[in-house]
Amino acid sequence: MLSYKHAFHAGNHADLIKHMVLAATIDLYKQKDKPFVYIDTHAGSGIYNLTERESNTTNEYKSGIKKIAEDPYFSKEAFSYFSTINKLNSGNNNMVWYPGSPCIAQSLLRENDQMIFMELHNNEADKLQKNFGKDPRCHIHHRNGFEGLVALTPPTPRRGFALIDPSYEIRDDYKNTVTAVEKALKRWNVGCFIIWYPLLANEKDHSLYMHESFRRMNVKNSFTAKLCPFSPADEEIRMFGSAVTVLNAPYHLLEKVQEILPKLHEILKQSDKARSFIEIYENEQ
Repeated sequence: MLSYKHAFHAGNHADLIKHMVLAATIDLYKQKDKPFVYIDTHAGSGIYNLTERESNTTNEYKSGIKKIAEDPYFSKEAFSYFSTINKLNSGNNNMVWYPGSPCIAQSLLRENDQMIFMELHNNEADKLQKNFGKDPRCHIHHRNGFEGLVALTPPTPRRGFALIDPSYEIRDDYKNTVTAVEKALKRWNVGCFIIWYPLLANEKDHSLYMHESFRRMNVKNSFTAKLCPFSPADEEIRMFGSAVTVLNAPYHLLEKVQEILPKLHEILKQSDKARSFIEIYENEQ
């Protein structure tokens, strides 16, 4: 995990579904005057330059954010998400900067809301501090995000949500994610949890384990959205898609994702066999 740099993947299809869900969740929390807390367990550096070597080594952003940036539907329906991108790139003729989740949160949260950012990677943590350390709403922790999620919940105020999106380069990240969310839920049962994880080909895929683990938690208002631009049968594609599970989702978030996901899939799909869909968790209580 300590060798992972998100700059290689910034703005790809996984970022799009994750960050649109993030922005939509913030919009819904802002509908009430009460302040809230946003927790980011694996924050990275928070801002990424798409012209630098890392992004242009993989070119993943070209089949992601570049493909939808000019689409009139998304510029309208995902306005708060694009408002952050447009603000970040003000004065540039082309898209140079892509906002990570900390940047999106900083752009959209209000003066009385709070942000808790965690990052373990030394260089990324230094950049995170440089990029956001002067904002009094931001509380930055150079620490393990799994441990920090449990230790820092419940936050003050108790109203809020967390984003958990490790790299999953280490297999234990899957188990650690489930364990951390389970423990944090017991401490913060009113919190909303947004968990991102990759969909990988064949024996590398652990998405069923993730899905079943979250389903057994039996949390109300929960669902998983899967965006799959590629076919899982394509052996050359290591990550054919990704999933975002939301536990304790705010009202109307599911409807928003149900509207966005098919349109996002139609633009990004690379195979006629690719499928994107939503699974709603039935509460058994």
